[in-house]
Order: sequence, then structure tokens, then C-alpha cells
Amino acid sequence: MLIAWRRDLALPESYELVVPAYGDNQNLVTFFSAFQEDCITPDAHDMGPGNFWYYYRPQPEACKTKMNEAENAGQVARFPVNLAVSVENTSGQSPEYAKIWEDDRAVITAVFGKYEDGATSNSDAGIAAYNEMYAMLRSRLGEPTTQDVEVPAGTRPGVAYPAINMIFETAQGTLDVEILLIDGILSTDDAFRKRYNERTKTSDLVSYNGHSGLGANIRALARLGTFVQGQYQLFFVNGCDTFAYVDNALRDAHAAVNPGYGPSKFFDIITNAMPSYFRSNADNNVALIQAFLGRSKTYRQIMSGFDRVQRAVVTGEEDNAFPAPF
Repeated sequence: MLIAWRRDLALPESYELVVPAYGDNQNLVTFFSAFQEDCITPDAHDMGPGNFWYYYRPQPEACKTKMNEAENAGQVARFPVNLAVSVENTSGQSPEYAKIWEDDRAVITAVFGKYEDGATSNSDAGIAAYNEMYAMLRSRLGEPTTQDVEVPAGTRPGVAYPAINMIFETAQGTLDVEILLIDGILSTDDAFRKRYNERTKTSDLVSYNGHSGLGANIRALARLGTFVQGQYQLFFVNGCDTFAYVDNALRDAHAAVNPGYGPSKFFDIITNAMPSYFRSNADNNVALIQAFLGRSKTYRQIMSGFDRVQRAVVTGEEDNAFPAPF
């Protein structure tokens, strides 16, 4: 089982996993009732037996004391886990820049979800991130050569312009960027899905920036997209704890259209091992785009430009060859 571990903390040889002794609903309710006050992260809110796993933390001393009380001991199971650095762990790997630019064009599709479904105000954190992305692209890259919708000068696009395509002609080649604003992945309409599926055929970078929905949005995202043979892609699934939620669906979809290669040859993915914040979404995406333009940064160097609290992780890069030929 792959886990994410902070590089600035020494990796122990073993670790005690402390979990509920039973997985049925009745016992999970009992577990929640016993430990909801002492075994939680400080920012826990709106808790219940169904989402307690997200906020559950067994490390606080008050929690340990509570678990050792006679009436609670039977609710807890303890398992020793052995830890070792994975053979998939790498150092110094980069995106496949030569493959990305082989057609002298880099195609980026960035989806931004709202903080609250149905929000229309620019004060919504998700809409604000979308607006910031639009502003940062124009401030960093200049006036686009073409833009498919005209956003009045000095105006934030927001819900009035929820889909914008911008083409920038750069010294490195053509940069084709499309930003999309949605309520949430689970509530997208046919028009969005058609546009997204068409874009993923040619996109070199696809990012989703929004709520994970305790995994529901991430599973829904994995069911979208149309992938074609020979198209190498980097996915950035930029929500809370996405490292824990992402399964192999996206990787397998790429492998299915590229038979004869390893499962991640045409696919890398960046996820977060900890919560992410909407205020950082635009910065993270621009860090990736600037790395594409620079064609030299390693993944570690790229992710040093992300909000550190996210603990971003890349997987699928172990077979990357750059700067050697793809």
C-alpha cells in the first residue's frame, strides 16, 4: 500500500495503525460517540459517524487516555505496520517536456469548482480562484493572440463567462489554455462534459481544482474524459486529500489506449496528501504552466511552488525519461 510521508520527518520502521474494531454501522456509531471529542483534528466540524474517518486522529494524549478506558478498549483495534521507501519513489524526475512540445503546442485544460454549488458572487472562493487564474494568465503571459469570448476590460469573468479559451504565442511555442468554471463535478451538464471530453483528447495538462466531496467528486472526475493513443498527459487533481481518493481509473484508461507500454507510460498524476485551499488554486496551476514553458524543472522544483500544506505528491513519473527521448 502506498502512503505519503513528509520528507522532513524521518521514516520509522514501523507504525501503529489504530482503527475501529468493527466496521458495521452500529459499532461505528458507538465508536463516534466514544471518541468524537478527544480524537479529532482541531478544525473538525459537522461531524457524524459517516464522516468521522476524515477528522479522526488517534495521536492526542486525551485520545489515548480515552481509548485505554475499560469501557472503550473493545472498540479499538491496533495493527503494527512496517514502513519502507517504495521502489516507485524517485528523485529528480520531470514531466516529459519533449513529448508535451513535440507538436510545438502545449494544451492546458483547467477546471475550477465553486466553493458552494449555485454560487454567483465573485466572493465565492471557487469563483475567486477562477477569476484569479484568468488575471494571472494575462498578467504573466500578456494579451492572448486569440480569446474565444470577450471579457470587458477591468471585469472579472465569474459566472458570466464560465468557459474561456486563450491562445498565447510564446517563444517556446503555442500555449492553448482553457479555463472552465463549474458548480461541482457531480452537477455538470451535457455541454460541459462534451467540451471537457473533447479537450482531454489533446490536453497535455488537465487540472481539477475544487472540493473532493470526501472522494465523490474525484471518482466522478475519473469517469470523464476521452483519451487517445500516444497522448502523454499530466493530471493535477487539486482537492483535499486527493492522494487517498484517486484510484487507478485514469491511469487504466490511458493504458487501455496505449497497449504494449507500462500502465503509466503516458500518464502522470499530481495529488495532495493533505487539504488544499481555494486561495492557492491559481498559483498552483500557473506554476505548472510556467514549468511547461521553461522545460527544465523537476517535479520537486515545480511543487515547491505549491502551497506547502497540501503535501503534493506525484505518481506515475517513475518511468519518465526526460531529457532522454520519450
